[in-house]
Amino acid sequence: MRMKVQKVLMLCVCLSLFLARGVQASIVNDKETFEEKNIEYSFVDSKSVEVSSYSGNASELIIPSEVNGYKVVAIGDNAFYENKVVKKIALPNTIVRIGMDSFSNSTLESINLPESVREVWAHAFALTPVFENNKVDGVAYIDNVCLGMREDGLIEDVKESEKVSINVLSDTKSIAAGAFSNNRYIKEVTIPESVKNVGVSAFSNCINLEKVEIESKDLEVSYFAFSNCKNLRTVRGNIAYLEGSEGFKNTPFKTALLIKKSLIAGGVIGVVLLLTYSIYKKKRKKDKE
Repeated sequence: MRMKVQKVLMLCVCLSLFLARGVQASIVNDKETFEEKNIEYSFVDSKSVEVSSYSGNASELIIPSEVNGYKVVAIGDNAFYENKVVKKIALPNTIVRIGMDSFSNSTLESINLPESVREVWAHAFALTPVFENNKVDGVAYIDNVCLGMREDGLIEDVKESEKVSINVLSDTKSIAAGAFSNNRYIKEVTIPESVKNVGVSAFSNCINLEKVEIESKDLEVSYFAFSNCKNLRTVRGNIAYLEGSEGFKNTPFKTALLIKKSLIAGGVIGVVLLLTYSIYKKKRKKDKE
């Protein structure tokens, strides 16, 4: 009897090891994956997945909102990087994130960005027809997302006459991560009231950027959004909520905010000390009487 129990336990252990190896073989970047109709999916959590790659040969692709009972919420980093087959993609309104380099250097000509999309990461559409063919005044847009301009960080000297002012379109809802980073032509930027989010490093290292006009009352400025803009001294608009933001790190504007905050704090301390001293003097005078 004991021998039979040991054999059963051994079989269970072997089966567990076999299954574990099977699961381990399907792990990519620490995420369990599976494939459906030539689209590979990676788990985001227990209820949702993201598109991680495509191995088919269709020129037009419809991404489902749900697959095998899991909600499709993102296009992963590099998912369609250098894909030379797909030209048109339809995204469902369950997608909230477009990953870094997700479509870069591909042949993509057409795509929709549903209202559900909250994040478009750096270089998502770089070097694609859809980026080049959807520009207004040199700035690329897809639906309500501003994708920005190509980087030109290698350009050292920009003449004053070549510098430009960027007026983000009035129906834009977000500015993608890295949208204008390293661009040395930008001198001024106006962000309309419709914009709710400026992505990570959207304007970082724009060394000739001097002025930003913010018309939105509740703009979310992501970290490093304007970092290292060494000439950015003027930011106009409802900026009270920006004092604690890391979005303006290493800029004259951020330094000025910190100095202002220190002066205010110093002034408050000074007033407290003055009042304390005044009370002390009155008490001593009263004691002497």
